Amino acid sequence: MNSKLDVGNIDRIRQTLYDILAYRLGRSQMDISSKHHLANELYMDSLDWLEVDIGISEAFGFDLAIDDIFQMETVEDLVVLVAKKTTLPQK
Repeated sequence: MNSKLDVGNIDRIRQTLYDILAYRLGRSQMDISSKHHLANELYMDSLDWLEVDIGISEAFGFDLAIDDIFQMETVEDLVVLVAKKTTLPQK
């Protein structure tokens, strides 16, 4: 994994995660921002996390660790975690 994260990759990861969150939570992408609190504003519960984790597994090829899930508060926390765990091929 690269120690330096590519801005283009982060943007693509963010967009992919917004797609996953919108689909799995039944929301519009426009209703999701990086500052949203996952539990308090997007109302994610354990079943939602399971659905989101399935989407992440399908898109990025790994599952989130339970410890990671409990540490995340915002959508941006999720973006940063996924960006650290993956590298997408350059377009």
